[in-house]
Amino acid sequence: MAKKKAAPAKPTIDQRIDAFSISEERLDNAIENLKYALHMHAFHITSFEGEMSYVKDTIASGHLTRALGDAKIADIKSKISHLRVEASDMGRDLVKKSSALADIRASLYCPSSELAERYFQRLIETDLPDAGIEPVTRFMLYSADFDRMLAASYDCEASDREAMPPKSEQTFFSDCEAAEQVYL
Repeated sequence: MAKKKAAPAKPTIDQRIDAFSISEERLDNAIENLKYALHMHAFHITSFEGEMSYVKDTIASGHLTRALGDAKIADIKSKISHLRVEASDMGRDLVKKSSALADIRASLYCPSSELAERYFQRLIETDLPDAGIEPVTRFMLYSADFDRMLAASYDCEASDREAMPPKSEQTFFSDCEAAEQVYL
């Protein structure tokens, strides 16, 4: 008789929370970087507009020929136009990332909801093309679970690694085997 293939284990609430937390951190960083880039683009656009005003004043005062001044102004306008197009693209990307971040935060509030289930599948199967971040791998989830299990054995938080006393190599390997059994 042919053996039935066991269905993969459904992700635990902790795994979902870890996936959402990892993605939230990545998106939050990406959003901050975009905000900074948009700020720098606005600064450069303002700088170029000031330079263009200076060139116009120089032409008006007669210190620069009309032809040379018009060439400089055309060059500056093309730079400004290019920066505005880039800023517009960044703005659209910022809206997409902010929307994805809102979905992730909503999923963190209720990680067992149907919406969170669909969003969790998108996190681990795709790179969230709307948000432009890479997928959360199962390894990331398992390592976060292992950190939590290890921390629980020392009665401390998973983020507080300094509070964990060093283990002997044999004890460490038995912990690893126990963690593997959870996922096999």
